[in-house]
Amino acid sequence: IALRFNGNHEQYLSVWGKKVGQLLIFALLLFWIPLGSGPRCNLLAYGAFSCQTGLDIPVWIYSALYSAVVYLLTYRKNQILGILGNFITPVLIFALFFLIFSIVQNDIQWSGSPNSNWSDFYSSFLAGYNTMDFIAAIFFASAVISLIKEKQKDTFSIKFVFNACIIAIVLLSVIYIGMITVGQVNAEILSQVSRDQLLAHVGRAMFDEKFQIVIFVIITLSVLSTSMALCLVFSDYLRKTIFKEKLDHKTCLFISVFISFLMSLIGFETLATLISYATGVLYPFLLVITTVAFIKSYVKPQLKSTVQLEQNF
Repeated sequence: IALRFNGNHEQYLSVWGKKVGQLLIFALLLFWIPLGSGPRCNLLAYGAFSCQTGLDIPVWIYSALYSAVVYLLTYRKNQILGILGNFITPVLIFALFFLIFSIVQNDIQWSGSPNSNWSDFYSSFLAGYNTMDFIAAIFFASAVISLIKEKQKDTFSIKFVFNACIIAIVLLSVIYIGMITVGQVNAEILSQVSRDQLLAHVGRAMFDEKFQIVIFVIITLSVLSTSMALCLVFSDYLRKTIFKEKLDHKTCLFISVFISFLMSLIGFETLATLISYATGVLYPFLLVITTVAFIKSYVKPQLKSTVQLEQNF
């Protein structure tokens, strides 16, 4: 749907009026980034670090260092796409497929009972609902299309973006299916583990000590790339919409990173509860608006062509 609106999420979310769209964008970005996924990335990175190293350092110290790295990797806006595309994403994909293929090569002993399939699906569905990936897809699509436009300039092609989307969908589908398999295989081991350390404990259970670094790389690069994209989206919103270009990218980026750092101090479980409340309120509106926008994107062009045809006669 981002392609149908040429990457313009404001137009997409304003199908019920500009004021409604502006209010919805503010609410989505506020609860998604500085109050939700932003600090969650900090805490997931901290959980993986604590589990893999055994070091019991205060969360605020690790979160502060992590936030500093995010800021340093993101403050030069024209280099973000290169960092993500040329380094972080290839290493992450390799590490993920290494994990999945290692599981396939071994004898898989399913921990879940045959009667637990529906309950597992339902709980996993709710957990996925609270990841806020639906919101992320809307704004990430707009941000990536804008970055590609800026980079390609006169050579920009919708077909190129569409093909990139298809490749991303296939890769993500394989990765998610693989991660679901990992969770089901290790259901008994993970039942008493805190959510911010799930993958790290999988690494301990499934790999020799020398290979456990793969899990740490997967988690760290996943949340790091996500944090970079989140900060880019929110800093652009602050700069363009809230501050009307009165503050530059670096200042708005610092505000975004700093708020996420502060929110990370409340802890993972409290943060997860806050996110569940936010998605419970925002998602129903977003689902309806998405459906309406999708229908209108096909109906309006047909109406315009009909009007033009009648005017010609």
